[in-house]
Formats: sequence, C-alpha cells, structure tokens
Amino acid sequence: MPFFFNYKNICFFEKFFKKILKMQRKIIFYFILIIFFISCRPTRHLKKDEYLLNSLEIIIENKSISISELNTYIKQNENTGILRTNLWIYNTFKNKKWKWANWISNTVGEAPVIYDENLTKKTCKQLKLYLKNKGYYYAEVKDSIIFNKKKANLFFLIKTKKAYFIKNIKYEFAKGNKKFSQIVLSDTVNSLIKKNQILDLDILQKERNRLENFLRDSSYFRFSQEFINYEIDSNFNENYVNLKIKFEKNQKYKKFKFKNIYIYSNYNSIKANEKKQEYFSNLDTFFYKNYIFLFDEILEIKPSILIKSISLKKNDFYSLKKENDTKFFLRNLKIFKLINISYKEVKTNENEENKILNCYIYLKPFEFQSYSFELEGTNNSGNFGTAGNLVYQHKNTFKHVEFLDFRIKGALELQDNLIQKTVNEETKFKTLEYGWETNFKTPQFWFPYHKKVFIDKYMPKSNISFLYNYQKRPDYTKLLEATQKFKDYINRLFISDSYEDHLISVSNYRFIYNNKIKNKNRYFHIITNFESAGNLISFFDFLSKKEDRNYLVFGQKYPQYIKSDIDLRFYLKIDKYRDLVFRNFIGIGLPYGNMNVLPFEKKYFSGGANGIRAWPVRSLGPGSYKDTLNKIINQSADIKIETNLEYRFDIFEILEGAIFVDAGNIWAINKKDNREGSYFNESFLKDFAIGAGFGMRFDFSFFIFRIDAALKIRDPSLKNNSKLVFKNDKIYNDLNNNLNLNFGIGYPF
Repeated sequence: MPFFFNYKNICFFEKFFKKILKMQRKIIFYFILIIFFISCRPTRHLKKDEYLLNSLEIIIENKSISISELNTYIKQNENTGILRTNLWIYNTFKNKKWKWANWISNTVGEAPVIYDENLTKKTCKQLKLYLKNKGYYYAEVKDSIIFNKKKANLFFLIKTKKAYFIKNIKYEFAKGNKKFSQIVLSDTVNSLIKKNQILDLDILQKERNRLENFLRDSSYFRFSQEFINYEIDSNFNENYVNLKIKFEKNQKYKKFKFKNIYIYSNYNSIKANEKKQEYFSNLDTFFYKNYIFLFDEILEIKPSILIKSISLKKNDFYSLKKENDTKFFLRNLKIFKLINISYKEVKTNENEENKILNCYIYLKPFEFQSYSFELEGTNNSGNFGTAGNLVYQHKNTFKHVEFLDFRIKGALELQDNLIQKTVNEETKFKTLEYGWETNFKTPQFWFPYHKKVFIDKYMPKSNISFLYNYQKRPDYTKLLEATQKFKDYINRLFISDSYEDHLISVSNYRFIYNNKIKNKNRYFHIITNFESAGNLISFFDFLSKKEDRNYLVFGQKYPQYIKSDIDLRFYLKIDKYRDLVFRNFIGIGLPYGNMNVLPFEKKYFSGGANGIRAWPVRSLGPGSYKDTLNKIINQSADIKIETNLEYRFDIFEILEGAIFVDAGNIWAINKKDNREGSYFNESFLKDFAIGAGFGMRFDFSFFIFRIDAALKIRDPSLKNNSKLVFKNDKIYNDLNNNLNLNFGIGYPF
C-alpha cells in the first residue's frame, strides 16, 4: 500500500489540513509577509552602472499587428515568475558554500536581467525588419528608457505608417508548358495571395511552400519552390503594387509515374555498406500483387500485411501525400527501426509525355522477440517486500505484425494486520500476489466498421487482453456488514437496488480522437464511450424467471443498461509559458429490463481532484439534494454534466501554477429516487454547482504531483434563491466551511 494511501496517514493528513484551515488567517498574513520580503530589494547585488530590467512594453497604435508576434523579436525580457520569485531564489542561494544552494540557484533561480543598450538597438532593427516584411515599408521603431532607483523601464514606440497592398496578380509561364500552367491556374482558388491583400513577405513564402507541395502531390516529382520567383512593381502614386508570380522558364515540367516498387522487408544497412552490390545480388525475390519483395533468407512479414500500409502503387503517378501516408502507416506498425523511401529515375525518350520512377522502400525491423526479468524491492509504508516480473514480447507473432505481450507477476510483502493482531505474531510474508496478463494487438480491424476508405485512411487496430490476478492480504479477511441504519437509509432513498449483489456482462466501445499532431498549439482531444450490459445473457436458455422475480444467472441478478458519455477537451497554447484548457463532459446511463437502477459501480459521481474540485469526491449532488441526517459522502446518479476551464502558467522550472473554474453536477433519471431535488428536468441549469481555485503542479519529469485548493462559489443545495455561498461578512468562517484541498498525480485533464 503506497505511503499516501495508508489508513493511518490518511487520518494524519486529515487532521493536519483541518488545523491548516483553522489557522488560515495567520497563514494569509505570513504568506503576504513572505511575498513582501521576496519582492523587496531585487537590485541589491547590482554593480554601480547596472540597472535591472524592471518592465518592458511595446506601444503601437496599429491594433492589427500581433503583440505576441512582436514579442518574439525582443532580445531582452524582464525576469519571470510571480513577483520575481525566480530572481529572489537566485540572489538568496547564489555564491553559498553549500553545493545544494548553488544547485538551487542555477536550476530553480534566474539571474537578474541587466539592461543592455546594444540589445535594445538590435531589437529595434529586428522589429523594423519584421514590420517591413509585413508590408509596412516606412515603419518607425524607437526606444524609450526610464531609469528609477537601479531599475530600467523600457518602452518600444512603433508607428507603422502606411502599408502596401496587392492590386493585381499575374502568373507567368514558359511557352510549351500548357498542361502545367493549367494545373497551377486551376488551384488559384486555394492560393494564400489575394487581391487587395497587404504585401506580406511571410505569406509570399508560405505560398511558395504551398505550391511546391501541391505540384509535387500532382506528380511533378522534381518541382521545387526555387523555381518560383516574385516580381513586384511599385510604380504607383498610391500604396499599391502589381505582383507577378514567375515560374522558371529553363525547367521542363513533367509528371512522374512508377514503373516498379521494390520493398526490402528486412534490410540490413550494415551489410549493405560493407558488401555493397554483393549484398543486393544475394537477396531473394518474391513478386506479390505488382510489388517486388527483396529479403535476406526469410520473408518474415506477410506481404499482404505490408502492402496495406503502402499507398504507392505500380503504374500510378507519384504523389507527395501518398509518400507521406506510406511513411506514417509503416511507422504506425511500430515494428521497424528504419523506414526509408528513395527514388531512381528511369531513362526515357525526351519526347515522352511523362517520366518514369522506380521506388525503393527500405525497412529494417526491430528484433521480434524479447525476454526480460524484473526484480523489485518494495517498501510500502514500512512494509518490506519483493516482486518479480517475467516478460515475453513478440512483435510479429504470426507474421502479420501482431504484437503479443505476456507477463507473469509474483509478489510477497510483510504487512501488519490492521484488523486484528496477536501479541506473539511471527514476522512473515502475509501479503501474497500472483497472476498473469496477456495483450494481443493486431493491425486488423475486426469491429464494427469495415469500409475500405476508413481502413486506408486511419489504419485502425484491434486489441484483446486477458488478465488473472490473485491477492491474499490480511485486510481482505475483514467482513463488512451493513447496519440497519444504512439499510434504512438506502431503502428510504430508493437506491438499495444499486447495492445488491449482481453479475455484469458488458460490451463496450471507446473512440479516441486527437489532432495534436497537426497543430500542437491548438488542438482537440475527444473520448467517447458506449457501453451495453445484460443483453447477451438474456438469450441464454438456462435463465429462468420466477413470478415477481428478476432473471438470474448463476444465482445472481444481472443488470441491463446502456451507458454513453463524451469527454471533449480543447487545448490552447498561448505561448511557451502559458496554456488555456477547456473541458466538457456529458454522460448518461439508462437502466431497463432486469433492474430498474444502474449498478452502484456504474453510476456517475462528481467532486474530487478530477471533477468539481470545490467539493470532496462523491459529496456533490445529485441536483440540489443535501443529506442533512446521515452525512454519507457517497452520492452517485445517472446523468453527469461537467465543464472546466483552467489557465496554466509556469512559475519556475519545476513548479507550475493554475487558476481554474469548475461547474456541473449529477442527476437521477428515475422519478422514484427519493432524494429531494435529484431528478433531472428542464431547469437543470439551476442545479449547477460552481467552484474556483488555484493549483500548484510540481513537474518531476517522470510524474507530476498536483495540489489544488478550491472554493465553493455556487452551491445548489443551499436554500437561498441565488445559491451563492459568500453572502455575508463572515468571510473567514465561509472559507473554513467551503475550502477544499485536492491532491493528485498528473493533470486533472
């Protein structure tokens, strides 16, 4: 049992944080006092002629210019961190006798940024050049500096003046390239350059890149952006120019098509370099569906599997997109350490309309089989133990790129019996764990969508897992018996069926979508789940139904329900120090047939470190319900809606901060649920709980430890109309009752 989740330690932390909440007036006072000392006298270590860069501001009247873009050209920026904590750490621990102090100074701290006049001049030149590239040829950039008590406040004053715009656009081609010119002109609708658009050199360069990719994807294999030149005519009294896009006249623009495609399925680069032509001459050859496979001794991977990942085909025209798709799909098999595609032009008659290519795909696979044994020593809360794992992996089990992972685990641990312990109890291994796990992944997609277009585009996979785990622990022998008070409680609220013994047969489907690869600064992450239970069992012949009873299997009632939810997340990277994250979760479970409620473990709950953080886990809802008698923190229901907004920022190297707002709740869908205010209806928005807070995340690279402090803002269980928590002057008492601390590993979403 990990240290943080030991029962005794949980009690200790609970008492500890209760004391913290009671002492929060003093904590706030000392916190302000510490911040005061941190922020004072950051210039005390500067030399006589040195000034700390205190602030930097860009002042520009043209609001169409991006300040964030301009900031990338600044050669000096002021010290980072809230109230310059990084600078304070650097000054405090620098030049100390202890090695650890200097380590903190250099890794966590940040040296003072000293104002540099030369860097300021370079910044002015860079800003002026940037504005010129953006079409503002007569822009003015000046700097202004204000010195005050060893501090320098720097301002950049920018006047963009008039910009140049594009009046006309003309394309110029060499004679005799009619087909080529038609293809280019047919794509002008996708051009990044438009009439009456500002003359932006960055856009002109992007258009060159776009045209190169477009023409190479249109089978012009030899085309390069170097063949494109711009001619700008500015002989106008107005601030307009004529733009001419000229294609190199000395080039012969011809399409390329494939003659043969060679696949080296187990290419050995070392042997190829040593033996050169002798290596290639000794390779075996196998022809399969217009592909030529070359291999050394054994064809280890079935050709039928490989060609599914290869979009390049014999007699097809070359396509840049198909080349990139082929590389992507082959990498996605996760079996090759080397993937290289090269081409060789085949000599043809100059009068031929198209040119010919041979394609060579070199694939070097990993070692297919591996064995490993892992031996661990453990110390969980003072309980010593040992564990071992025997791992076998095969990346190409049946020559169809199937990945097999088989693990056998065994563990022993000394443990105190928390339930009962005799005085003369001998020290011995009391916790025993063993089991095995098998994972089998295949590039074949079995269910439920088999359209070729979908398979070719997304290359979906199938995964089967089997797991067996046996644990023997002293704590597991404790028998828990429900008290009559608890039975009366769940019967009164019509939730007793959720606590009955039952057997679940489940089919589930999960779809995950993420476009981070396409755009790392602005992307979505979507998780969709669909689950169905009890439908297959209902068809079994051995089921019997007694009068006024439910169906049973193996003597146990089984539930029938469908459950679905969607988790939508949007990530926006503001800059390298700041992120904005939005999350929306909607889920619903519908029981039917054999049971009229969802099983307890399948219901939704809210609150806690990954939900509405101002409420402890399972304490919120459902709806406006408030348990005033039993104080049982175990609320769950059938519908869940949550919305989270979180602003994340760096404080210093390993510490990140976050400001967040959470909103949402859970609801019941059965009108027989007797928890007052729990039923979902058209006025569900009035039951939204709202919390806000501040968090700290310690990033240790291999894991992130998180602390979030959240306050209740709107509590739907309150009897007042507004449901707002802070409505009186007793702010400190309100803080005591409505502040919740959460601990977690990793980000909440």
